[in-house]
Amino acid sequence: MILRFGRSYAYTFSFGATAQSSRFCISTHCWLGGLQTCGLCCRLHAAVLSRIDRVSLARPSVPMSGFLRVTMLLGSVTALSLVVQIVRTKLVAIHVGREGMALVAQFSDLQMLVAGLLLLGADQGMVAVATDAYARGDPEILHKTLKMLRRWLFPLALLVLTALTAAAPWLLPQITGQPNYVLPGMLALAALAAQLWVRPWTAIINGARAFQILARARLAETLVSFAVLVPLVLMWRVQGALYSLAAVQVVGLATTWWAFRRLAPPTPNDGAATLPPIDNSTQTLVRFGAATLVGGLISTGLSLALRREIISLHGLEQSGLYQVAFALTQQYLTLVLGAMSAYSFPAYRAVHNQPQALSQEVNHTLRGALLVIVPIIAVLLVLREPFILVLFTEEYLPAEAMLRLQLLGDLFKVVAWAIGVPILAAGRAGTHIALEVLFASSWLVGVWGWSQLFGVLGAPIGFLVNQILVCVVYIVVIRRQLGIGIDGPNWRLLGLSSAVLIATALVAGSSLWVSVPVAAAMVALWAWLCVQRSEWQGLLTLVRERLGRLGVVKK
Repeated sequence: MILRFGRSYAYTFSFGATAQSSRFCISTHCWLGGLQTCGLCCRLHAAVLSRIDRVSLARPSVPMSGFLRVTMLLGSVTALSLVVQIVRTKLVAIHVGREGMALVAQFSDLQMLVAGLLLLGADQGMVAVATDAYARGDPEILHKTLKMLRRWLFPLALLVLTALTAAAPWLLPQITGQPNYVLPGMLALAALAAQLWVRPWTAIINGARAFQILARARLAETLVSFAVLVPLVLMWRVQGALYSLAAVQVVGLATTWWAFRRLAPPTPNDGAATLPPIDNSTQTLVRFGAATLVGGLISTGLSLALRREIISLHGLEQSGLYQVAFALTQQYLTLVLGAMSAYSFPAYRAVHNQPQALSQEVNHTLRGALLVIVPIIAVLLVLREPFILVLFTEEYLPAEAMLRLQLLGDLFKVVAWAIGVPILAAGRAGTHIALEVLFASSWLVGVWGWSQLFGVLGAPIGFLVNQILVCVVYIVVIRRQLGIGIDGPNWRLLGLSSAVLIATALVAGSSLWVSVPVAAAMVALWAWLCVQRSEWQGLLTLVRERLGRLGVVKK
């Protein structure tokens, strides 16, 4: 009898761990993860979420990159999650206003900052440890590391969280500049204790390639969180939106616990003997954890500092407008960047000492991400005003100029994620930290400089310029340090994608009667030039499989 991992180990190691698998066909590894599911919802989607596991993903009958394959396979779950997020955003926008949007964003950033600090990046360190554990089918590696986490890190994290919560009445006004929301801020900080379980459990699920389980858990989290948010916002408006930040942590803990208990343990495999000797798990945990901690603190701290800078330069209301552009782009970036956060690191880590295989995996992921993101950005560029009206209200329409620039920057952000993750996966922690510091500094300085010339538009301009800089630096670094680079087809794809989106942004200022057909023609030409026949065939095969499982067409 095979015991499930969550049930057999959860009582001994109740805090979970992070794991990643690497022994499978890397070019077909995939993800869902990063989307932020109740028993009824899981049953409704059982037909759509077909049995996706680490073996079935490697079917050669569908010649698509692993990243693109899972993105398409789980598209229905993604679509439902996005619909819920859109309704949630609309609700908050109507009932809290521009200033309330800015406040919620500030407190959310603060939560992310503290959550990253609590585990000291150990959840990402466990990704590397568990990658080796699942590659060898050796749960003992996880046992030792989990014991260390439970003995040393959890007490320290709880102590830090208690101290921060106690200091919140003084600390929160200093950080956010808002003295009137101390109680919801304290609750939001205290609820972060759930992250001590959620993050390690989620990382283990990602490592086990349990995409079906993770998809259901994330969908349940989205739906239940929305059900909790609605009465809170309707009754207490801004206060209620801030209270929901604490409630979401509890919901996430419940759904992740459900998913973790359904996870199978690492099992021995024949390929383990051919793998190189395993690193010391503690050293791996510390090396990757430290790099992730510093990078996460820099990234989240930058976001918090950026909002404070916009507020000081242009006021809280203008910061709320910038939040509109930021929030709208996050609705679709969740799909692509969430995929990379769960898929790319373990896939890259599995072949980090094989330059040719690593280069192939990077290019597969980059291609899949571009094929997904370009049509989405083109649609949002042309229909940005209708989307603002649907997601928000008329008072947010002044954000459309910022949104246009933010969308162009998103293209390069996706490219940077695809080609930058291999640096950390290869164990270059020092390089990763140095680059994070460089990029954060250049972004903050750039936003300040551009804001002097263009007002609040300086924020998205600074974002666009900084993301281009990030891409250029990453291309140079991965070639020199890892010996990998972007291949010819992907250079052409990137060039054509940039040209099409820039042209779409230029015509997007015209009336919809002009911009929509012109943009559609350009995207159709891009697809004809860039998408391979095998990829079209793979997509059609996936669609037929999904429809067949739903009973719409015969299998």
